[in-house]
Amino acid sequence: MQADANVFITGCIYQEVLQGERNTASFERLREYFGALPFCPPTDAQTHAEAALIYARLRWAGIAIRSANDALIARQAIESELLLLHDDIDFEHIARIEPRLTLA
Repeated sequence: MQADANVFITGCIYQEVLQGERNTASFERLREYFGALPFCPPTDAQTHAEAALIYARLRWAGIAIRSANDALIARQAIESELLLLHDDIDFEHIARIEPRLTLA
């Protein structure tokens, strides 16, 4: 990733970060910080259908991921041609069946 590369967030990531917080102060701090980032372009029915296909392909290959949201996040990264920065093994699994997903 280039030093001047933009950072984006998806609605799913924003929700997952916020819902994991333990108290109001922490929630509000992260809400302000992550809410200031630009969001990935909005999704449409095709994006969700393609995310469902990723999830199904994983299942057909005998691979279980913990959240269908990860398939949606992966699909949004693919559509926007973004490098997905992560710390989640599920994205490694997704990249095994979806080579267009680039991970960092």
